[in-house]
Formats: sequence, structure tokens, C-alpha cells
Amino acid sequence: MSPRRAKHSGGTLTREKFMLPEMRIVASLALQGESLDEIVEHVVRDNLFQCASARSLRERSRDCIARLATLREGDCANDEACDRLVRILAQGSFDQAAQVNLYLLMIRFDLMRSFMIEEIGARIEAMDSSFTKADLGAFLTRFQLEYPGADKWSDETITRLKGVLSYCLVQVGFLETASSEKLQPVFLDYEVEQAIRDNGDAELLFAFDGSTVM
Repeated sequence: MSPRRAKHSGGTLTREKFMLPEMRIVASLALQGESLDEIVEHVVRDNLFQCASARSLRERSRDCIARLATLREGDCANDEACDRLVRILAQGSFDQAAQVNLYLLMIRFDLMRSFMIEEIGARIEAMDSSFTKADLGAFLTRFQLEYPGADKWSDETITRLKGVLSYCLVQVGFLETASSEKLQPVFLDYEVEQAIRDNGDAELLFAFDGSTVM
């Protein structure tokens, strides 16, 4: 079964970013049985994201909800696996939650999926630990040429996307810092791996370890 197609190119990553603390809060509220509207109102009422305005709180909480919703989209989605992934995101260790969050970004954004598979997974498979700023720039140039609409991204958007992609790699452990140019091995948590497999996206595991997934 091939991985589901993402519905978004990735330009809005400049606004959404990795958002791991926010995603963990929203996942926790979802586990408590709150509806989508209740989650938004809870976040705004108690300023759970520590934002300066109610508008920012609403926008960010809705982005988090939309990201979580991608788990259950498509014919390959499995409700039990989705529930496990939400629980891991809310209650698991930092590393487990970061891996689930990266998976969510890959199934939501074509940019993240392409980046992780074509640039990171492929380098790990080839045992090539080098990943430079030039490599990142070249990937974004190729993506703009190949993905409809991405060619209209401004230079400012490209610069911000470079920062977001680098930050995501740091959060998951592929880079020590945003300025590093050497990839580090990331050991995919077994529980996270099994939940991703059970949710029909085994092919995306290549992004974590460069292995051919059966």
C-alpha cells in the first residue's frame, strides 16, 4: 500500500513550524474527550500556548487540530493505530512525541515528506552523513520546479522554510544544531514504528532509517 497523498505543499510550514509543545497539549485535550471546538476554547481561555493574542491562540490551536486530523484521513488509516499515536504524542517521551510529530508533518505536507525521504532517508541509506546548507537549498529549488504552485514562493518564504526544516531535524535528533552539517542516527521508537505501520504508512519509515520497508 502506497502512502497517502498529502493535501498541502508545505508553504504554511512557515507559520505552523514544528509546534511540538502545542501538539502535545492538543493531543492531551483530545484524549480527555474534548471536542474540537472545546479544545480551541480551552486553549484560548487558559492561554495554554502562551501567545500574545486570542487570535494567535485560535489559529495555532486550529493548525494543531488539522495536523492531528491527518492521521485519520485516507483509506489506509486505522482508528486503533491513530489512537495509539495520539496517546504517544500526548503522554510519551520527548523523543517519541517528536517522532510522531514528524510523521504527522510528512502525511500533511508534501514538502516534508519529500524532504525526509529524498534528502534524509536517502542519505542514511547511502551512509552519507553530510547534509549542508547548499544541499537544503538545492532540494527546495528542485521542489519548486516540480510541485505546482511552489514556484510562486517568495525568497522570504524559502528562507523561512530553510529554518523550519533545519529546526525539525534538530528536534527529532538528525542534527545536533541548526548549523550542523552532519546527520546523526535516529533510533525510531518501536511503539511509534508499529503504530505508523498499522496506520498504513510503512513506506514513510524510510525517512527515519533509510531501510527498505517490507
